[in-house]
Amino acid sequence: EMAIKRYKGIVIGVTGSNGKTTTKTILNTCIKNSYGTYQNYNNEIGLPLCALELDSQHTTAIFEMGAAKPGDIDLLSRIINPHIGIITHIGHSHLEGLNSVKGVLKVKSELIKNIKTNGSAIVPNGEYVDYWKKMRNDITFYTFGQEPSSSFFPSQIKMTKEGLSFFVESAHLKKKVQIKTKLIGMHNVLNILGSFAAIYAAKLNTKDFTDRLKGLKNSPQRLDLKSWFKQSTVIDDSYNANPDSMKAALDVLHQFQGRKIAILGDMRELGRYRKKLHIELGDYAKMHGVDCLIGYGDLIRHTVYAFGNNGFFFKDKLELVNFLKKNLKGKENILLKGSRSMRMEEILNLW
Repeated sequence: EMAIKRYKGIVIGVTGSNGKTTTKTILNTCIKNSYGTYQNYNNEIGLPLCALELDSQHTTAIFEMGAAKPGDIDLLSRIINPHIGIITHIGHSHLEGLNSVKGVLKVKSELIKNIKTNGSAIVPNGEYVDYWKKMRNDITFYTFGQEPSSSFFPSQIKMTKEGLSFFVESAHLKKKVQIKTKLIGMHNVLNILGSFAAIYAAKLNTKDFTDRLKGLKNSPQRLDLKSWFKQSTVIDDSYNANPDSMKAALDVLHQFQGRKIAILGDMRELGRYRKKLHIELGDYAKMHGVDCLIGYGDLIRHTVYAFGNNGFFFKDKLELVNFLKKNLKGKENILLKGSRSMRMEEILNLW
């Protein structure tokens, strides 16, 4: 804990159900001389190890914090005592340890308690803003979201296979700021807005931010676009999955022209709502333009049944690939996604 106490730079803490790693990566890429915690060093063992690496060359440090149980974020955010705290999203992540969205809200909100006096909290606009504002009156709150009532919101969103472009609008800005990025997906618009709010709150260079953002690519296995067989396009989002990130990925698939196939694996760690959440996913896919849904695993059969016609289920990846070989006509858009333990990326190498 000593290293962080001596550190003179700006400390930014990031937590949330989805978008933590992307937000950290955006900030780390787009802030000169910054330090970002490595992938999955976001627990009580890894985070202090990262804090030891900080030195005076790093003018900003960004810490990603994950929570498995109540008290986790409190502990981590007490160690880093950030100037700026970002909550990216409140949703259905790790429900096993936290039981409900209310539980998720409580644990992620532990970050707000540990922001330095006169610091800033950056939170998603919506139903929880009043709850957060009641927690502190000695810090500044900035909201981000699609609604113009947010402190930072987007306009003129355009999405192509090359990526996203939009404008950041805000009462805090003299004029709107144009964003161009290779990232795709509406949730990435929100990740960028939250990051931009942090840049603004930290009084950092917004031109640096927009310039560097142009070069940022999706991390491997996180909405990573690949060409595959029969001229198909794969949206490889196989890194992990929960109900919210599944929906976000299906939204991205929905934006592509042409036949849409979703190859989905089980969502793990969902506790007692797992069956219901898998059924809802099948309904969502059906409503959002998926032409064919292919499930791998055990729980995902609920999703396949809910999807109905053109839903297929496999317990074996090789059988799944053989089915694709027979049935791909060519030029399809294919989403690949499941929980980490499902190792959905293996499917790409079985062709």
